[in-house]
Amino acid sequence: MPTIQKSIAFALLINLFTPIAWSQTSSTPDTSEDDATQPTMYKCELQGLTRKVEIAYEAAPSKVPCAVNYYKNADAPNEASVLWSAQNMEGYCEEKAAEFVEKLQSWGWSCS
Repeated sequence: MPTIQKSIAFALLINLFTPIAWSQTSSTPDTSEDDATQPTMYKCELQGLTRKVEIAYEAAPSKVPCAVNYYKNADAPNEASVLWSAQNMEGYCEEKAAEFVEKLQSWGWSCS
């Protein structure tokens, strides 16, 4: 696939997997976009197990700095692993969280 087509395909995928796009599908985060002071949380379930993907903002309502936290409730309740973080790149955490939730769904997890 030529480089230009790859770039266009990547840009389209990024647009598809933002939290705004998720709100139009069955995978909606637990918090509304109007409440920027609250972290955005995705809850994923599979065979009685629960995983959570959270976008946390350090200086809400600013979108940066931010972190993408991952919780494995059965293994370590309330213990988060930081998967990604950004200091000054708005949209980075939202993009990475959406990509990770899509990956979990491809493995059979049901996310909302």
